[in-house]
Amino acid sequence: MQADTSDFELTTLGEIAFAWLAADHRPRMIVRPDGTVLWANAGAHRLFRECSGMSVAHDVIHLTDPDHDASFHGFLRSVTTTESHTMALKFEGEASFCVFRGHRIPGIDGCCIDVRFSSTSHPPSLLGFDHVFGLTASEARTAIALYGGQSAREVADEQSISIDTVRSHIRQIYSKIGVSGREQLFRQLDAFRAD
Repeated sequence: MQADTSDFELTTLGEIAFAWLAADHRPRMIVRPDGTVLWANAGAHRLFRECSGMSVAHDVIHLTDPDHDASFHGFLRSVTTTESHTMALKFEGEASFCVFRGHRIPGIDGCCIDVRFSSTSHPPSLLGFDHVFGLTASEARTAIALYGGQSAREVADEQSISIDTVRSHIRQIYSKIGVSGREQLFRQLDAFRAD
C-alpha cells in the first residue's frame, strides 16, 4: 500500500520518514560498525548529553567504561542482519540500564540503533501486556525487569526471590507469550511500550 503524499509539503517518502524519525522522542540513530554516527535524532543527542557513561566525540560513540566500550563496539560489528539484535549495559554507580537494539540497514554500511534508557527506579512502561498474555503480577514484574535490561540474578536480588523462582517465571513468561528467547520476548513486548 502506498502512502498518499498529496497533503505533505515534503517531496519524497524518504523525507517524510526522516522527519518522523527526527520528531520521535525515543533515541534513534544510524551508526557504522566502527561507532561513527551517520545520523541521530534529538532524542539520541539528549541521551548523550544526559548519560554520564556515554558520549560522542568526533562523531564516534564512546562509552566511559573500557569494557562497556569494547562490548558496545563488538555489538555494532555483530549486527549483520536485518533481524533485531539487543545488548544491555548497566552503568556502575547508577541504578540504570541502557538497552541497545539494532538491525542492519540493507544498502549502507551501518545499522539502525534504537536506545532505551531505563532505571530500576523508573522501569520501562509496558501497558496491558500482562492482561493480554495472562501473566501473574510476579511474572509481569520479571518480564518488565528483563525488558529493562536486568539479568535473572539482578531480578532475583531486586525482588528478594531465589534465582530458581526467577527462572520459573521466565519459563512461564516464554510459554504464555509463545516465545523461546529474550529477542523474541522483547519484540513481543515492544508493541506495549508506552514511553
